[in-house]
Amino acid sequence: MTKENKKDAKREELRVLILAGALEPRGSSAYTWRLAEALMARGIEVQILCQRSQGCSLLRQKNIPLIEYTGLDWPFLRFWMVRALRKRAAEFRPDLIHIQTHHLLPLGQWLSQSWKIPEVLTVHNILDHPTSMRFLPTYGGKIITISRAVRNHLLERIQIPESLVQVIYSGVKIPPMDHCAERPKEHVPVVGTAGPLESTKGQDYFLRAAQLVKKAGFDVEFLIAGRGPDEASLRGLANELKLTRQVTFVPYLQEYREALEAMDIFCLPSLQQGLGTVMFEAMALSKPVIATGVGGVSDALTDNENGLIVESHNPQALAEKIIYLLKNRAEVQRLGQAGRKLVEERFGLDRMAEETLEVYREVLPYVDKKASPKKEKAS
Repeated sequence: MTKENKKDAKREELRVLILAGALEPRGSSAYTWRLAEALMARGIEVQILCQRSQGCSLLRQKNIPLIEYTGLDWPFLRFWMVRALRKRAAEFRPDLIHIQTHHLLPLGQWLSQSWKIPEVLTVHNILDHPTSMRFLPTYGGKIITISRAVRNHLLERIQIPESLVQVIYSGVKIPPMDHCAERPKEHVPVVGTAGPLESTKGQDYFLRAAQLVKKAGFDVEFLIAGRGPDEASLRGLANELKLTRQVTFVPYLQEYREALEAMDIFCLPSLQQGLGTVMFEAMALSKPVIATGVGGVSDALTDNENGLIVESHNPQALAEKIIYLLKNRAEVQRLGQAGRKLVEERFGLDRMAEETLEVYREVLPYVDKKASPKKEKAS
C-alpha cells in the first residue's frame, strides 16, 4: 500500500463529534453543516450534537446524523449530560470533539477529559468577553478562527500560546456558472442583504440607505432574508420610512441560496463581523458585494477590486455605492466576476475541509491503539 493510500485508510477510521449550539440560518451554522458534509464526503464519520436545529430537514436531506439536546449549555445538567452521552458514545466512539461555539467549551472540555480525546474549538466571531474563555486542552487541542481579525482579537485578550490558534477561512460551495446568468435590461434590480436580524448586522442602516436610493428616483426592489429578534422593529422601520412596497422580508429559509439568487446587488451592512460567509455565497453567485469594512471583511475584500467597502453606521455611503452600481452595469459584471474568482481561489469548501483535517491530524496522531477497538468491532 502506498503512503497516500495509507493516509486515506486512516482518514476513513476517524470519527468526529461536532458539538454545536442552535443550528439556524446564519453563517456559523452553515459552517457546521457544510463542514460535516465535506468531512463525510472524505470518508470521515461525523455526528452533530446540538442544542436545537431549525434546519433538521435540511440536515436529514444531506444524511448528516444529528442529536438534539436542549440545555447543552446548562451547567447544572452537565453531569447528567455526560452520563447520557456516554451511552451514545459507546456506539459512536468519537476520536475527537470539534466544538462550534465558545459557549459550549466547558461541556466540550469535560467530555474531552471524560473520553480522553482531543478537542478543537472554532471561534466564529469577535467575542464580547473573551477573557471568560479558558482553553486548557488535557488531551491535545487547537483553536480555529475564521479570520485574522478574530484571531488577533482573541490573542490580544486571553493568555494563550499563538501556536494553539490557527486561521482557517470559512468556505462555501461554488455553484456552476449557469446559476450566474446576467439579467435582462428591463429587469427591475433587486438589492438585498441576508443574515440573522440582529442589531450588530446593521439591517436598519440598510433600510435607511434604501430610503435614500428611493428618494433619488431609482426603481428598485429591496430584499431582507433572515429572521431574528429585530424582525418586528425592522418591519416597523420599513413602514416608518414608507418602504413597505419596495422591501420584502423573507424570514423562513433554511439556506440563503434562493434569496441570494434573486438579488442583483448584495449588501453586508454589519457593524461587527467575524468574516461574512453569506457574503461569499453571494460572491460565488457572481453578485457584486458592498460591505462595511469591519472585522474579518478586510481579510477578503479589496475595495474596488473584488467588492466595494463602505463605513459602518453610514447609510449615505451605502446608498451612494448602491446608486453607483445601479448606474454602471459594467461594474456590476466586473465586480461580480472578480468576487467569484476570489471565492474560487481562497474561500471554497474543499480548501476549508482539507485545512480542518490537517488540524485534526495535528491534535490526534493516528496510532494503532486508537484504531484497534474499531477493527475488532468490525471483524
